[in-house]
Amino acid sequence: MANDGILYELGYLLSPAIPQDKVLDTVAEIRNVIENAAGAILSEEQPRMRQLAYKMAKTIANRKQHFNEAYLGYIRFNGTPIRAKEIEEKLRKNDLVIRFLLIRAEAVEHLTPGRTLKPRGAKPIDGPKQEISHEEIDRELENLIGEEPKVVVEEVKA
Repeated sequence: MANDGILYELGYLLSPAIPQDKVLDTVAEIRNVIENAAGAILSEEQPRMRQLAYKMAKTIANRKQHFNEAYLGYIRFNGTPIRAKEIEEKLRKNDLVIRFLLIRAEAVEHLTPGRTLKPRGAKPIDGPKQEISHEEIDRELENLIGEEPKVVVEEVKA
């Protein structure tokens, strides 16, 4: 199923109460939810502790808990819309998941850092650069706009 279905991305925040050595166990539970719903995991980022931009709350065992930080991670996978709903339902019931966002994702090519993309068919400009005066730029702008520049002079009274 690696190439079947729709590409989804699941971003999630995990409770900071999870001991650091147990975070990967919680991620494995999330992965199992996806795989049991016939999802094919394509890539993921292991969660890292992050300071949250604002305080978040979640009701756990009939008690509202507030969080200023959380483990942030994501998983990209292929799946179907019906199975995506199942994944959402199971994650909502997981007390260790503070918040999550499951979206349809666009397929993107991974770039190496510092690499820029050129539009297809773009060719580098050959030859020396031409120097253009301000007057030539003004004339060209006038031609494009189609009107003469207007000069406004105001008299300042002292």
